[in-house]
Amino acid sequence: MVEVRLRGKPASPGVGVAPSILIVHRLPGEAVVEDPLKAFREAVAEEGKWIGGVVERLWAEGREDEALILEAQLLILDDPNFTGLVEKLIGEGLSLADAVKKTVNEVAELFGKTAYMKARRSDLMDLANRIIARVHGATVPDLKNISRMVVVVADELYPSETAEMRKELVAGIATERGGVTAHAAIIARNYGIPAVVGVESLLEHVKGGELVVVDGVDGTIIVNPKPETVEKALSKGRRIRELYEKFSKVEAYAADGIRVHVEANIGSPDELELAVFFKSDGVGLLRTEFLFIGRDSPPSEEEQYSIYRELASRISPKPLIIRLLDVGGDKPLPYVKFRREENPFLGLRGIRLLFKERSLLETQVRAVLRAAVHGNIWIMAPMISTISEIVEFRKVVEEEASRLESRGIPVGRPRIGVMVEVPSIALQADAAAEHVDFFSIGTNDLTQYTLAADRVNADVAHIYDHAHPSVLRLVKMVVDAAEAKNRIVGVCGEAGSDPDVAPILLGLGVRRLSVAPNQIPFVRYFVSRMKMSEASSIANKALSAVSPVEVRNYGRRIIGENAVFESNGLIF
Repeated sequence: MVEVRLRGKPASPGVGVAPSILIVHRLPGEAVVEDPLKAFREAVAEEGKWIGGVVERLWAEGREDEALILEAQLLILDDPNFTGLVEKLIGEGLSLADAVKKTVNEVAELFGKTAYMKARRSDLMDLANRIIARVHGATVPDLKNISRMVVVVADELYPSETAEMRKELVAGIATERGGVTAHAAIIARNYGIPAVVGVESLLEHVKGGELVVVDGVDGTIIVNPKPETVEKALSKGRRIRELYEKFSKVEAYAADGIRVHVEANIGSPDELELAVFFKSDGVGLLRTEFLFIGRDSPPSEEEQYSIYRELASRISPKPLIIRLLDVGGDKPLPYVKFRREENPFLGLRGIRLLFKERSLLETQVRAVLRAAVHGNIWIMAPMISTISEIVEFRKVVEEEASRLESRGIPVGRPRIGVMVEVPSIALQADAAAEHVDFFSIGTNDLTQYTLAADRVNADVAHIYDHAHPSVLRLVKMVVDAAEAKNRIVGVCGEAGSDPDVAPILLGLGVRRLSVAPNQIPFVRYFVSRMKMSEASSIANKALSAVSPVEVRNYGRRIIGENAVFESNGLIF
């Protein structure tokens, strides 16, 4: 058998290895129902009785999250608007199955269009499946009678299934659909079950019974793993469990008591769930491109406001740092005219594009200002390269705030900051600090522009390294300028979770690191191994290094030689 590796979204950390059990949902066919109206009413009554019993048991077992989800289904069953619409559609000639599905879709539309609320659609489909199955006498997948450790592989998992599932026998969960806010992902995190969701073509490669590895840290599924792969996965799983148990929900302090804020980089509302789960110190970077890409027209002010408000409310009182739209010729939008550029990474992108497409900038700024009333929102501009751009950016924020207030619309006053991605701003950080409240150092692009090495070009990968001393010197300039003006400075690039480099950044004076949500416990771990006084001395020596290799050796000295480093991150 050939080992197959698949990729998805890491939804619950840890590593699980076990034979797979396959759960595939297929709605029953269109068998003729003699009296569909009567059959529907009987199915609703039976379903209500069943849900009531399960909810009572879940509350008794202290399983609040699952109980609340099924209680919501019970409320839907008791809602005459739901049952009345199904009965109306049946009366108009639709089959019972079609009437139920159409009604569920209409109810789902009322939930809204945000990613978080779309995830609730699966809860409704769960209800629809069971009603139709009762009418047609079809079987619904059963997970309560499993008798050995398994990895549950499914197109999607529904609340009724996870409620009955013997969780102590589930080594991992892998689904083809769903995001990290899906019910299965939430339950997996609550019970410490490794999970990966959104695995494309998963059911094409898993037929049931095969050995499967679920790596909920890096989002990997391995089907038919080799013996050495299994051994490595089990070892990694043991070490990750120890680390996550200790560092998932605690604040980060160095060994000598210095506080470090560990925040989350997120690119969609889905990912906020992991940030909340790990008790992140906030969102250090919200990439807003998800709102603008993959559509024929830009998102409205209302749509943006709704999403920013929701996210800010869910992370409050911790900060939500919103980066304005950051696209260019490499990520074109159908509703923006782009000229062909020889090098789009040095062309019209980030704040440059927003100044040209003024309506995009002004609309997004207004949405952020309105949402800032409901949470601790900060706003920052991408791809800033001159002081005049910072001045113009602040002017736009002030003008849009005044326009909203003149119309009687409440606005917040978010902290205003800039991304430090271009060396020119790092070199002028002292002047920039006069005009901003905070800096966020994007080490990915800062490295690319400093070393003139495309970060996605394999031919120059040996040059691109955020551990390069020249990058560190630019970071130090920004930190010193920020300290002199009492400004906030953080790092939101991948260097912040690199165990060789992040200790150097902290030694240089950075006290805020924003990283991928599932890296938060790792970062807290290596922070706990540091003494900032020692880190400062070693980091300053690293500034005089001549190569990234030398810098990394300094970084390892800060944490200690007994820490073990692997290619996919820090394990101990």
